[in-house]
Amino acid sequence: MRATSLSLAIVLGLLASACQSAPARTAMSPEGLRNVFVPPPRTIDDIITLMDQAPASGGARATVLRAPPTARLEALAEFHYKQGIAAGRAGRADQEIDDLTRALEYARQTVSPLYTLLFTLGSAERQGGSQLRAIEHLRESTKQTDGLSGPWIVASRYPRDRFLVAPGADLAVEYASLGDVQAAEAALRRAAHKYQSTWPPGGNGRWTQPAFVADRLLLANAEMILLNTTGHHAEAEALCRKLITLVSADHGAQPRPWLDELHAHLALILARQGRLLEAENAARNAARGALANRGRHSPATAWTLRSLVWVLLEQQRYGEAERLARVVIDIFERTGTAPDSLRLATARADLARALAAQGRDAESLREYTVIRAALGRDPESRRHFFDANVDYAELLLKTGSVDDALATLTAALERSRRLVGDGHRETAEVRGSLARAYAAKGDVGRALDEFAEAVPILSRRLSETEDDTARSRKPDPRFVVILGAYIGLLADIRGTSHERTRGIDAMAEAFRLADAVRTRTVQRAVDANAVRAAVHRPALAEVVRRQQDARNQIAMLYEQLADVLSQPRGEQDSGAAAELKRRIEALRATLNALTVKVETEFPAYAELTNPKPVTLAQARETLRPGEALVATLVTRDRTFVWAVPHAGAVAFAATPIGAAEMETTVVTLRKALEPGAKTLGDIPDFDLDVAHGLYRTLLEPVRSGWHDAGVIFVVADGALGQLPLALLPTRATMLPPESGALFSNYRQVPWLARTHAVVVLPSVGSLATLRALPAGDASRRPFVGFGDPWFSQEQALAAAGSPTRPRDAVALTTRSMPLTLRNAPRGLGGSDLHRLPPLPETAEEIQSIATTMQADLRRDVFVGARANEETVKRLDLTGYRVIAFATHGLVPGDLAGLTQPALALSAPDVAGVDGDGLLTLDEILALRLNADWVVLSACNTAAGDGTGADAVSGLGRAFFYAGARALLVSNWRVETTSARALTTRLFRQGSSVSRARALQATMQWMIDEAEYVDVETGTVAFSYAHPIFWAPFTLIGDGGGDVR
Repeated sequence: MRATSLSLAIVLGLLASACQSAPARTAMSPEGLRNVFVPPPRTIDDIITLMDQAPASGGARATVLRAPPTARLEALAEFHYKQGIAAGRAGRADQEIDDLTRALEYARQTVSPLYTLLFTLGSAERQGGSQLRAIEHLRESTKQTDGLSGPWIVASRYPRDRFLVAPGADLAVEYASLGDVQAAEAALRRAAHKYQSTWPPGGNGRWTQPAFVADRLLLANAEMILLNTTGHHAEAEALCRKLITLVSADHGAQPRPWLDELHAHLALILARQGRLLEAENAARNAARGALANRGRHSPATAWTLRSLVWVLLEQQRYGEAERLARVVIDIFERTGTAPDSLRLATARADLARALAAQGRDAESLREYTVIRAALGRDPESRRHFFDANVDYAELLLKTGSVDDALATLTAALERSRRLVGDGHRETAEVRGSLARAYAAKGDVGRALDEFAEAVPILSRRLSETEDDTARSRKPDPRFVVILGAYIGLLADIRGTSHERTRGIDAMAEAFRLADAVRTRTVQRAVDANAVRAAVHRPALAEVVRRQQDARNQIAMLYEQLADVLSQPRGEQDSGAAAELKRRIEALRATLNALTVKVETEFPAYAELTNPKPVTLAQARETLRPGEALVATLVTRDRTFVWAVPHAGAVAFAATPIGAAEMETTVVTLRKALEPGAKTLGDIPDFDLDVAHGLYRTLLEPVRSGWHDAGVIFVVADGALGQLPLALLPTRATMLPPESGALFSNYRQVPWLARTHAVVVLPSVGSLATLRALPAGDASRRPFVGFGDPWFSQEQALAAAGSPTRPRDAVALTTRSMPLTLRNAPRGLGGSDLHRLPPLPETAEEIQSIATTMQADLRRDVFVGARANEETVKRLDLTGYRVIAFATHGLVPGDLAGLTQPALALSAPDVAGVDGDGLLTLDEILALRLNADWVVLSACNTAAGDGTGADAVSGLGRAFFYAGARALLVSNWRVETTSARALTTRLFRQGSSVSRARALQATMQWMIDEAEYVDVETGTVAFSYAHPIFWAPFTLIGDGGGDVR
């Protein structure tokens, strides 16, 4: 760790005064902290509303002063100085800089000291002008204060409390932003020495005087920014939080806007650590404060809002980031910010990044063209802005300017190595981008060299010292792109001299890395929920508690180390610093040992929270005769497919279909599977040409690796996770005209389901974990089911007042027959559970399965008011082989405030129980099961994140961890009568049939024989041969084991 400058001496003094006035706080447990954390709103609409309501300039107005009736230079300088200060308070950056510049011109012709005026003008240029001019003014100001012994000696016509320390502190911040760490540290050291020279006689007797508190805050703020710039994010966070506490205590030295700026810095520090939800909360605090205190039209407000833009970019919320970035640019322009302002340029770069991420490369390049032109008068700023800009280099690479990208990334790598070192993740990301550029250039050797340096660092799990409670909702896109590019290069060098000379198996290494990419993509936000679930397993809870204690102790030791290093360098206790570092390393070793213990003794928890990449050899070991594994990886430019048989050669293919085209293909096919149809006649034809084209692209090239197997385990990636491969036709087929019942013409299609049973795995390693589980207790009861919940008192009264009349008893014209799908209306309010439509047919579905399984209908079937969350939590579910839920599956967005997937159960006021009527993901993780099957006969339960990228990242994964061996999960909104027919038929299969084969046989029956018969007329209304009816359910987990 870099030894910090003596500027941090301010912390001890401030802590002393703060401790005298602040009440003591009780330490909070990790569990308490998690419960206190409140996630931010799902959109930025609230911030936009605040901006619309905020005053233009926080109530300040630019006062037009009357020019003095004199030609005295001192009076004219003072007049323009005051006029500039007033303009700055009103948010008029152009007028502020103009007046202060004129004041300096007059003052230079006098004998008055200039350091305060230079500092004020430098600050104005920092906010709304040129960074180059700002540095020039701040540098001159610091030189003029050299040798001054104290503020009580110096007289100035333009008094400011901080005219000795502030220029050096601000100069350090500007140097840090340019990556010139040595210059920044030197400026900060000089400022700290000047601060020491201003200490009043008597030592600490006047610690709380506003001028001295302000100086200490400025120095600490600069040190905090320098720590964050150089990659010491934990120390920067500790210092930032101390500053927030101290400023909030109101020493009378700083206005509220200072607090807003600290919250903005905290947001950036947290975002650099990947803690994006915490970062968003901090950025929102900063935005709200800035709008309240400075108004909308202020350069400082714009810069504060920019922290929220940056967090949105890191969260991959590119549309909202673009929206807010345009607002920030508008504020800068309305307040007269100079076109060559580096802050305005940075805001435009944020917009360019958001545009590029949305595929709007031409628009993004136009923004960079505007920036380059604007910085034309400031070559130093332009050089620093463009020469090491990784985002700009990525755009150049995408648009074919490979040589320019190489030059930019080479400079960026040198800068990152200088700032944070070779082993830092940020440096590894730059190396990875540089490797991509070399690969695009055709320099395979250099590309492999850079990838070899970058990939091991990027593949590591997030630092064990960081808490996952409020981590990013989405995977790092640069990580995915870099590893995808490396996998592509490995695919290209198969059988070449590069593979031989480096002694690698390119296909096997690509397979292992692909699993790492999928694992990172799958691993969304289950960690915090898993921690809560661990509490219910005492032995695991103890280990998890020790892990949390170690993490908290490491964080505390970092703060103590920051305090030790905050002393002047001549007064630092080197022994204490070394001891703290030793204890930190010892705790890291303890964490590593505890991680090994979790992986050894609690493999299911380890697989949930930190799945490990699996090698080809390990994957093959988990397969049995007659089984094969098909794993896919979809990158931006290509899709990779591996087919691993139980015995024989592994097949591998790389196809030129990238993520965007694959998503388009899947969306096209799903149009016939979730059409939003009101009637049967509204269901469109399934696009057999597109489906077979996907088969030819995806499976046919690796056919040798899976064709001889009867069961295919699929590890899907990206959009492929939303499409069951069983519905792909294995031959080109024209849909024949209907000659019988509606949809019966689909019986002639050669679906993959005809020849193979398809099972989905959440990760390659999950099959080994499942197959290591002991067999379930033979004495378990056969079945328990929950269905037909009542979401309102009205539904309960309606159900009690009349017997259920299934849809089967309604005679209708076939094509106009209503299609009953289990879906929740989108965007209901938080109290609108009662608006969910009832599902009376699901009671019969649950009862049918129960009868087939020979369950006790009184004891083990819970419908109506009995299908509530308290019942689910109260039952000993470890005593059942099959557990079924037939109800609405909800995803974030279905109900306002719903932030995780959930199953809708009876409303609390109907059931007379506590709770909210929802069985959420974290509550499911806390359940204890020992089930061979969990059936989720509900809508969208396999799309829990709402991202469309991973079909097993929702409720399915939660039940999987809770103790299910296999899951039957729906991929889209199921049609209710076919769902009942399929699930009932499935459990009628003999006990000697495996789960995978049972589902395959049921699908074939649905295609060939199952039909909807109107019970009143006895006529066949339609066939279930359309895949909307027979293909919605996916088997996830171990496809072996008896179906019953």
